[in-house]
Amino acid sequence: MADHEFTIEQVQNRLGITIEDAYLFASIAEVPLTATFLDGLKRGQPSRSP
Repeated sequence: MADHEFTIEQVQNRLGITIEDAYLFASIAEVPLTATFLDGLKRGQPSRSP
């Protein structure tokens, strides 16, 4: 399954954080907000690889 953008509800349900926080974390890491990034964020180790 390829990475894709998430809806606000999916991010909040998946991580328990706001969409603003998720976008902030992605922008700090300079990566797009993808499924791979969100899964890593949930584990506490966001991946910087594409």
